[in-house]
Amino acid sequence: MTPKQRVFISEYIVDHNATRAAITAGYSKKTAQEQGSRLLSNVIVAAAIKSAQQASLQRTETVADEILNDLNALRKCSLVDILADDFTLKPPSEWGDTWLRLKIAGIEVEQKMVRSTDGVQAGASRGWDASDTRVIKIKFVDPIKSIQLLGTHVGVRAFVNPFDKLGDGLSDLAGSIDRAIAEGRQRAAQRNRRIEVESNSGGNRD
Repeated sequence: MTPKQRVFISEYIVDHNATRAAITAGYSKKTAQEQGSRLLSNVIVAAAIKSAQQASLQRTETVADEILNDLNALRKCSLVDILADDFTLKPPSEWGDTWLRLKIAGIEVEQKMVRSTDGVQAGASRGWDASDTRVIKIKFVDPIKSIQLLGTHVGVRAFVNPFDKLGDGLSDLAGSIDRAIAEGRQRAAQRNRRIEVESNSGGNRD
């Protein structure tokens, strides 16, 4: 397999545009469409494209599974996990991976400053030193949003209306019936006009 063919394969699986992939691979713009078709008919190139697509699909499925696991873990999060018996927060080291990695959306801290006694700048402003830093607000990920994302995940589809496709089918059927009725009326009108013309012609002969 040539270097150009390898580039063509990697570019083609991005958007399935053979002409663009051929141009990116270094083929002439004038013959890119022809070269793209020729490469797609090449047995070796076609097999490599199929293999790359399967690998890409597998990676996508793996990522989808990981996202599903994370969303499901978020759904199961409870404040009980991070609260002590006296309802104070446990140390972050006891919160667990899900809370630390996924549940926290933001942290607001407060830093106290005191006058420096040695005259050396150590804080944000000259002559001030940081004496204490404490967390004053923790913003958590919205649990309802997590459930919504989980429900719309491709592997769950809990919020997909099972009658959506049926509704589309009924709409198509109704459209077909309306067209059939309109065509029937048109044919009936044409037949009535033809009968009327024939009747008039017969009357004139008399």
